[in-house]
Amino acid sequence: MNAAKIVKILIGLIIVLSLGFWLFAWGFGYGYHRGQNDAKVGTSVKTPEEVAQQLANIVSQSPVTSLFGRITSVSDGQLEISTSQLNGGLGAKSTPTKRLIKFTASTTIKIVTPKERKKLDEELNAFMLQIQKQSEGKISPTSTDQKTSPLPYTEINGKISDLKVDNNIEIMTDNDIRYATEITPTKIRIIQ
Repeated sequence: MNAAKIVKILIGLIIVLSLGFWLFAWGFGYGYHRGQNDAKVGTSVKTPEEVAQQLANIVSQSPVTSLFGRITSVSDGQLEISTSQLNGGLGAKSTPTKRLIKFTASTTIKIVTPKERKKLDEELNAFMLQIQKQSEGKISPTSTDQKTSPLPYTEINGKISDLKVDNNIEIMTDNDIRYATEITPTKIRIIQ
């Protein structure tokens, strides 16, 4: 090899090594300073109490549109139910545990009954078989006979006379009912 070629190779090697060292040093320094700044600001480490407070704040800001409760009294066009205390976050006002439910002609009533284990197992097996066939390409994912995951309960239409003291129910509405003492639900589900 001639001397000019060796000099060109050495110059190229020096440039590449210098550039690599500069990029490594810049990246390390940037990461180090970023971590140091995060520690000063306190964004990188939170105490368990701070995390619990943040989660409670998220929960307390979410609207409550359904409640579970037990019927304590039934009268013309209304129920009184007993509910659990809802988590309102630290320092939040407490939620009522007794609520008055006023239903109208537009309130739908459903009776929810758990499926028998054998029937649910059959439906789950059929659903899993369909998923397997789809993954093997034997049926199209857009097939008209496509099944959805089976629910563990059946839901049938009910009527006002089905609402009895000591029934467990779910109240559903379109509004935030976290602190409401009177509720006009869109749907009442009797859980059996």
